[in-house]
Amino acid sequence: MPRQIVSKWRRRFYMHRLPGLDEQPRGGRPARFPPSIAVAIKALACELPCRRGLPLSRWSVAELRHEAVASGIVAQIRGTTLWRWLSQDALRPWHHRSWIFPRNPQFARKAGRVLEL
Repeated sequence: MPRQIVSKWRRRFYMHRLPGLDEQPRGGRPARFPPSIAVAIKALACELPCRRGLPLSRWSVAELRHEAVASGIVAQIRGTTLWRWLSQDALRPWHHRSWIFPRNPQFARKAGRVLEL
């Protein structure tokens, strides 16, 4: 760890004791979206698109962005913002695998033989 960082933390501890080690306000541009919007987008990403009546098997960032705007969660948002929010929690809805329901009415009987092995 660089010497300047260690000196900064030692000085903060010396001046303020334990409260000096608390997180301090940082500079930079304020957040454009409140945390509730990010949570709503992440919840949307965890849903299957078919539950919203979309003919998709999985979400892409572009489709997720379009659905967030269409459902009224946000007025507009960039795909890079969605990507960043999803990657913070390791959400990758474009890699989702869903169960394919068999169409054969005798599937349970046929699969039973294999599953019993």
